[in-house]
Amino acid sequence: GNLLRVQSDLDELQTVLYEKNETLAGLTKENEESIRAINEEKDRIYELHRQMSAKKTEADSLLNLSDSLAKRKRQVFSEMEVSGTKEARLNVEQARIATDMEALQKESDHIDKEKKEAIALHKEYLLAEQALNGELGELNVSIGRLEARRKMIEEMESAYEGYHQGVRFIMRSGMEGLLGVVAELIKVPQGYETAIEIALGPALQNIVCEKEEDAQRAIERLKKERAGRLTFLPLTLIRASGRQGNPDFFREEGYLGFAADRISFDQKYSHVMQYLLGRVVIVDKLENAVRMSKKSSGGLRFVTLEGEVVNASGAITGGSFRTNTAGLLERKAEAEKLEESLDQIKKRKTIAAGRQREYLGLIEAEAERTNRLDRRLREIEISLLTYKNEIKVLTEDLSDLEGAKGRWSRELQSIETEEALTAKMVDELNKTVALHEEEIRRVEASAESGLLMLETQ
Repeated sequence: GNLLRVQSDLDELQTVLYEKNETLAGLTKENEESIRAINEEKDRIYELHRQMSAKKTEADSLLNLSDSLAKRKRQVFSEMEVSGTKEARLNVEQARIATDMEALQKESDHIDKEKKEAIALHKEYLLAEQALNGELGELNVSIGRLEARRKMIEEMESAYEGYHQGVRFIMRSGMEGLLGVVAELIKVPQGYETAIEIALGPALQNIVCEKEEDAQRAIERLKKERAGRLTFLPLTLIRASGRQGNPDFFREEGYLGFAADRISFDQKYSHVMQYLLGRVVIVDKLENAVRMSKKSSGGLRFVTLEGEVVNASGAITGGSFRTNTAGLLERKAEAEKLEESLDQIKKRKTIAAGRQREYLGLIEAEAERTNRLDRRLREIEISLLTYKNEIKVLTEDLSDLEGAKGRWSRELQSIETEEALTAKMVDELNKTVALHEEEIRRVEASAESGLLMLETQ
């Protein structure tokens, strides 16, 4: 009975043992599954940590990229600010150059106008100077012709051409006391030459001397040299005869005056001239001379401007004539006219030469002004060319800045787009990391629970 009981107990124990073994085998299998599950959870946690690390690394890269974008954005804004300052400076410089160019262009226009005026004046002065030069040439020709004629007359006077042989001989002898030929010592008004020459007749070649001894020596010399006969008028012997006649005819028509009063001479020859012409009346024409002669009380001769003579005796002389004095007074009058003409022409020449010098000075001044204006125009032209080159460079610089502004604008847009995308990606990564962290916490909790269960078993 005990054996059966023992056997029964043993069987029961074996059954229990089997059950226990089965239970143990089941528990062992569950443990292995739990361990495997825990290991899988560990692997999942590791994988999640790896993924989180990768995401964090990617997020850090994106944050670094965001920082780089922000830095580049600040750099772009800085470059744009510098560019704006440079653009403002270039615009100011461009405006200054434009103002300077406008001022230079106005100056150039003014100088060009002034240059045209200077050229016109230079031409005007040059024509005037050329005209004066022509006038001076003509005046010089006239002066040369008149001086040649005057010189010829002076040589004729000096040689006493036209005078009698005796006059030429004695006046060229150099004898002392001889004062001159009557024709030399008087000055006859224009228009009276014929009347005075007729009135004086041969006396025109009489020789005036200081005293009678001079006349005597001259006559002896003439006789000795057989040089002819002459009349001498010693100042010490000549006595002027008094004027006679009715003074009422002085108011008569045609009366021109006594011959001695119509000529000019040195007053020391007054007696000589009164002696020769003191009783000669100059009348305009013959009929008036005849009428005056009838009214005269006698002793007077009346001579007309054309050379007719009404003698004191009543005899009348007239018609064409040829005197023996060879036009001495006319020649002398011509010499005086030549002198007057020469004086007038020389005055004209002096005035013309003065004006020519003035015009030459003006021509030189206008030429210098034109040259000065040309120099200034060239300077302005160079300055304008320089400014144009500077404007070209400034325009290119401003164009480059405009291009840069476009590039910067596009770059900023790109940066902002990248910043938005980066922020979005970072946000998504952060969310993924948060999900991974939550899953890690859940898996870790599950793993810890499994471990506790294992420990309890």
